Amino acid sequence: MTLIFDDLIEMMRFCKGDFDRERILAYVHERNTVTLHLLLSSTTRALLGMLGNLIRNFAMRVVKTQEKVRHSSRTNDIRDSVELQHMEAMMGPELPFDIRLFEQLVAETDGNVRATYQAAQSSPPQRSFYEQGMLVDADIPEALSPVLQKLFGDIMPRLENQIDGVAIYTADTAWLGLGEDEEANKRAGRQQYDVLRKCAIPPNAKVRQCRRCGSVIENLVDGHMAAWVQNAHKMCICLSHWIVA
Repeated sequence: MTLIFDDLIEMMRFCKGDFDRERILAYVHERNTVTLHLLLSSTTRALLGMLGNLIRNFAMRVVKTQEKVRHSSRTNDIRDSVELQHMEAMMGPELPFDIRLFEQLVAETDGNVRATYQAAQSSPPQRSFYEQGMLVDADIPEALSPVLQKLFGDIMPRLENQIDGVAIYTADTAWLGLGEDEEANKRAGRQQYDVLRKCAIPPNAKVRQCRRCGSVIENLVDGHMAAWVQNAHKMCICLSHWIVA
């Protein structure tokens, strides 16, 4: 989410009020950024909408759970509280924007894309052709030019006023491995992340890997993990089983 907002703000400032399709395409190809296509393509836009909703609801659950364990004296609850504090901060004060702003961005873009297709009387085969062009050729169809005008001329300026621009600019997104820095991308490729605890796995740590989707978790020993992690360790988020890698 942070990377998407950061890229869109940079793109908007680069255009300096001239949101011509060819100008934006040249910027996208030069910077090799996928942000705009993630929003314009229907499949990825739907996925972003679902993820935004899931993250917001998860953040609300973290706060409620934290309230329950905050005053507990049980060892596992104390360990839970520490991890929950990190999660609460990551999705709250440390986030440069309210998660609902991201949902608003996706929802408004979705509405504009749909309305533009409808106004242009684009048939389903035409829309499919446009989607393929965005996916395969990194193109932006001429039919979506009004969406670019709305996105950068109206939606983003409104949302930018509610975003911590400095925090967005200084946020470390190199770990995603989507930038142009080859060394950073190599480091990102070597780093593994615990799919349950949403944190980096230390080097040389033993891991369990899902035999279906390939996700990994740190192979923690009973007694050294929070209670909620111990319960979640039984199976992957895709409901398959782990194997020790």
